[in-house]
Amino acid sequence: MSELGPEVKRLILRCAASSWRLEDLDEDLPITGGGIGLDSVKLVELLCACEDRFSVRLQLEALADETLTVGALVRRIADAGTHDAAPRAPEEGPG
Repeated sequence: MSELGPEVKRLILRCAASSWRLEDLDEDLPITGGGIGLDSVKLVELLCACEDRFSVRLQLEALADETLTVGALVRRIADAGTHDAAPRAPEEGPG
């Protein structure tokens, strides 16, 4: 997984149930459905977080794809040009 992988995983964890840990997020793990189980609201939240963090535009249908995996999301962000751009510093959130 590219250097984007750990940061994308941290964004996923912000949207996922608290039982998930960084080391649980395999590249082939689906983000929705029987994988991490994000619903449509959490997918939109993840889309916005990725767009903000990496200064890219992602298509909503790309995240709504039932087969979207952790690795596929990282590749979609990289394909959007983020591997050449410096990501913004993460915001400090509550708790």
